[in-house]
Amino acid sequence: MRSVDRSAARRWARALLDVVLEREKAGGAGPAELAHELSVFVNLLRENHDLAVALAHPAIANDRRKGIGEAICASARASEILTRLIQMLIERQRVAWLPEITALYTELWNAYRGVARAEASTVAPLEGEMLASLGQALGKATGLAVEVAGRTDPEILGGVLVRMGGKTFDGTVRSRLKSLRQTLTQGA
Repeated sequence: MRSVDRSAARRWARALLDVVLEREKAGGAGPAELAHELSVFVNLLRENHDLAVALAHPAIANDRRKGIGEAICASARASEILTRLIQMLIERQRVAWLPEITALYTELWNAYRGVARAEASTVAPLEGEMLASLGQALGKATGLAVEVAGRTDPEILGGVLVRMGGKTFDGTVRSRLKSLRQTLTQGA
């Protein structure tokens, strides 16, 4: 399987967003719907390793792989744009790039609409209302609209660890204990 060329994947994502924005003007599905479809398809490939291998395997004829991709898209009622993207990736032996293209597409879509994406790690899952409140607080701090995705991590002990735009905001019990330990060992 070929490794992902990030700059080429970014070009695919940029072209995909341009096409979707153009089609949206003509009354087609918008970028948010495609972002959802892409994430569903990527999750499907992650959960079904044999399927991912079949779509990317060079020993399987291109027509056969394209037929498999088309059948999956049809059963999932995927949009024409997603179906065409999958067909092109299969044809060019780039199916392994789909997760990276999806991540970059989402990143470009968020930048286009002025939204920052954040990931909040906590010991217990955050509910929708708590995620929304955290998003509003981060929005006030950054001046951007912020979408927050929750993730659980039992190693942080308590508090919240937020990653956003390449920065980490650490308000966890673990980091406070570490800081206290350093203070005590330096002061002793």
